[in-house]
Amino acid sequence: MLYTAFHRMKKNQGGLISFNNFLSTSTSKEVALCFAQNALKKSEKVAILFEMTIDPSISSVPFTSLDKLSYFQEKEKEILFSMHTVFRIGEIKPLDDNNDNSRFWHVYLT
Repeated sequence: MLYTAFHRMKKNQGGLISFNNFLSTSTSKEVALCFAQNALKKSEKVAILFEMTIDPSISSVPFTSLDKLSYFQEKEKEILFSMHTVFRIGEIKPLDDNNDNSRFWHVYLT
């Protein structure tokens, strides 16, 4: 995520965020960290590990497991969210040494 977009998201903590495309996620923290670390290759970007807490009984959050359909199956543990899924932005904290100048952040979404 670009620094400018990240700072807007930090100012909107407690507010809503919408992903305007399909959102491919993983229930494996190790897999998610590998994908997030790719952002660190570009100096104008911040790496973000989004951790989502989902209530499957709420029908307004369409998502599905792709374990049986994905090429990587059980290794990636992929969950696909539909377009325009909305989350509430919770806690935002640096992943490394509690440093506000961090380039790697953990963002909690519900």
